[in-house]
Amino acid sequence: FDTFGEGKPGSASQRVPSFETRQHERPQFLCQTDEEATQSSVHVSFVKPWKQLGTTWDLNEFREMVVGDMFETALNARLFRRSHSKESIQPFFTASYSNDRVCRNADCVTLTANCKLGGTLVAAESLLVELARIRAHVFTKQEVEAARKELLLDAETAYVERTKRKSDDLRDEYVGAFLMGEAVTDPITEARISQLLLGNITGDDLLAVANEYKKD
Repeated sequence: FDTFGEGKPGSASQRVPSFETRQHERPQFLCQTDEEATQSSVHVSFVKPWKQLGTTWDLNEFREMVVGDMFETALNARLFRRSHSKESIQPFFTASYSNDRVCRNADCVTLTANCKLGGTLVAAESLLVELARIRAHVFTKQEVEAARKELLLDAETAYVERTKRKSDDLRDEYVGAFLMGEAVTDPITEARISQLLLGNITGDDLLAVANEYKKD
């Protein structure tokens, strides 16, 4: 903290530097090879600017975060079912979706799939088709409800096990608040927020998230 003038009596605090996120006009491609690889993998990433918030969020900002978590849960469940379907030709063995902050003002959403050797183009197309299918047909009511129940269960579990919280988790929250501007919460508050907000999230809210990842 001393580097930024915080923690010293009478010292003036300084703001963490912020830089503009550069966006590519055209998709960027990178191919890597490994002679010892037994399967191929593909990563499709979308980097977008993320509005910087203070370390104290209002309900609308928390709701935006919960909607993103619910979208991630629903899409990962769909990709899991797709990889375990009884189709004669599988586009990938496993697939997943993740949403991570790469820096203070940028989000990076990544679709990842492991597939057979030489199957990267088919796997990449299948991942993008799933996103397009959500934009065209939205998640089903069953998928939305399943994601809601899973997140509620996670919040309840964190609340019940709040006394077993590790110091590493607390450290990560404070680091995230300082470097990324993330809100610092506790299991009790998170459980209350989840119960309050999850019941009002609909398939249209998840559709809005899917619409963020398409080229205008």
